[in-house]
Amino acid sequence: MKGLYYHPKRVTYGGSTITDSGTYLAIKYFLELLEETTPEVLDELREIYDIYAEADRWFRKHHKGSQLWPSEWGIVSQASSDNCPNYIPLKEAINAWAHKFNLLGESDFYKSLGLVSLSFFYNDCKESERKKRINEYKELAKRYNVSLEVVRNSQRFRNTWPYEERLVLAENVFHEDEPDNIELSKSIDRGESIHDSFFQTTNPFVFSPDTMLAYTKDKNEYMYEEIRNHYELMLSIYDRKKEEALQKNEPFTLPSFTGLAWDPRTDTWQEFENRIDQAFAEYKELYRKRAEDFLLSRGYVKEKEKRNLNHFKWLLHYQIQRWSLREIADYYSCSSDEIVQEDTVSHGIKSTANMVLLDLKQRKPM
Repeated sequence: MKGLYYHPKRVTYGGSTITDSGTYLAIKYFLELLEETTPEVLDELREIYDIYAEADRWFRKHHKGSQLWPSEWGIVSQASSDNCPNYIPLKEAINAWAHKFNLLGESDFYKSLGLVSLSFFYNDCKESERKKRINEYKELAKRYNVSLEVVRNSQRFRNTWPYEERLVLAENVFHEDEPDNIELSKSIDRGESIHDSFFQTTNPFVFSPDTMLAYTKDKNEYMYEEIRNHYELMLSIYDRKKEEALQKNEPFTLPSFTGLAWDPRTDTWQEFENRIDQAFAEYKELYRKRAEDFLLSRGYVKEKEKRNLNHFKWLLHYQIQRWSLREIADYYSCSSDEIVQEDTVSHGIKSTANMVLLDLKQRKPM
């Protein structure tokens, strides 16, 4: 929704985990709308509770300690008469739920999300888990010297309060960029050493211009490949000294640093400020281009910005509530000062469906 960069081959990871932050934000918003406006989706999923419970009992009796978890769609989806046959009813129920509400896509993301959400709800409803949470909440109330009712009314526990548990989807979508960081780490021959904060580690914003830098009106005088030598002098010196120490097999110590400074004996503050403002503006542009080109050269693309959030509502009406394009256009034309055309609705739901990993339901012409 913000126009962020992502790798098209690394959007989802491990079922309901999203590696792309833009996709994560879009799906999160879509699911929050779904829970608010179409509660029947959750009601139908809750109807599968007993089927999931039976699958869980079978797992604990025959396969406890293995990785054949009933909460994993990758396992359940492969159930057959020769492979985890007791998961077949669960597989069929999840498939039926997803098809009923058109929550279908190439990655089976919503089937995986529905199953894992059901598993969380099932575990929360266990008596042993309820007693454990009650004790935890009592300890929390005691620690902060508040009543248990205050803890109960907290947003944090609104879905898990014992005997009032709620089945939800949006809170069970997770964003994890570690797999993507590892792939970027490999791309610069660092193996899997950088699994967190990749750009903070490899491309920090450090504005420390060279004292000898000549400022001109031509903002492209220095190619962005040379950015470290001219605008990141501190990092340039650090890298050079570290490399020298490694080659000599000597301990590395942080080098001393001198950089651009204001000397009131030779320049007025206005003169220095003008120079530093010009240099900073150019550095920001070069820094931005360096980061973007780094990702583009590795197959990343920039998502389209989504400014009209009504498109998410249109998609819900069309995909789940089965409204026609005309019904959506008429409804939003009547509820706003603008006339909404069917073509506008069609374009909006197509782009939004792609953002939230849904295959758009094809309707037969009237």
